[in-house]
Amino acid sequence: MDILDSEASEDEAARRETPMNRPPSYEANQELIMKQQRYRAILTQAAESDELVRRKWEEWEDQITELTRDEVQIVSRCTQLYTNISA
Repeated sequence: MDILDSEASEDEAARRETPMNRPPSYEANQELIMKQQRYRAILTQAAESDELVRRKWEEWEDQITELTRDEVQIVSRCTQLYTNISA
């Protein structure tokens, strides 16, 4: 993460000028870095899942839409298809 890298650089520069009793930034930020990595992995996985859902929707949209019709429309559509096949 850029902001943590920047803060660590500033911390190192400040330590060269002034002694400090606190742990170095890169040590203190380990928990934040691990959280960032975990959240990034979650977001990456979510994006991959979203893409899979989009692809499946595109693949099955016509069939799903057919199933949302009322009974009269379905019977009419089936009759049309049967007539076309029989002709």
